Amino acid sequence: MARKEEITGLLNRLGESAREAPVPDYAESLEARQDADPTPHKIRGSWPGEHYVLVGNSYNAEYRIVGTELEARRAGSIALMLEQRGGRCRCVALREALAFAGFYEVLSRFERDWLERISPDTLIGPAYDRYGTPVRIAFAVWRPVSQRVESEPHLVTASH
Repeated sequence: MARKEEITGLLNRLGESAREAPVPDYAESLEARQDADPTPHKIRGSWPGEHYVLVGNSYNAEYRIVGTELEARRAGSIALMLEQRGGRCRCVALREALAFAGFYEVLSRFERDWLERISPDTLIGPAYDRYGTPVRIAFAVWRPVSQRVESEPHLVTASH
């Protein structure tokens, strides 16, 4: 009988902690996304200009496993695409980036789906963390200022 009471007590505490957990505020996260800091991109010459807003990086570097073969292949493909196709700010039009076979192959299923849904005048560029360190396994996503953020599918893993 003591075992049943222990389990019931654990379940009750679990339920209480779940009720106390803060619910993410969607509006607050959207506001943070709109204020992504383009300073590292400006310093490194990869800022596409005032007509574009940084949506964020494709990958949150703070939550990754280092040193896999897939990461090396992904970093190489992103670098090659940006080097070969990038313009003066090393940014590439989304349509052109998706046509680059090496880049398209290293995208996750989520990234492919998301990039195929957003506006074709979006730009892809090099990614930097909040300290200005290059994040070689990620790419930055820039949308034109004229687009409404609320209408585009959201990149859940964006960081700044």
